[in-house]
Amino acid sequence: MAAAGNLYFLRQVITGQRLLDRAMWRTLFDQAGLEAVALAHPDPTVESTALTLGFPVRPNLRCALPTHCAFPTR
Repeated sequence: MAAAGNLYFLRQVITGQRLLDRAMWRTLFDQAGLEAVALAHPDPTVESTALTLGFPVRPNLRCALPTHCAFPTR
């Protein structure tokens, strides 16, 4: 499923990176004791696939209690 002229997909194959959906990213953040505070996409002139997401994160204060987080921050 490579897009013509876009080396993004080739880089994924060479480096062994995986594309994760939003739900998987949120699960990973939760397990790390973080929460996403926003969702951002890069400018389409820079990243033409529209697959890249950005999540500014902060410590999840709920994780102060070990029962709320898979990997507590303390």
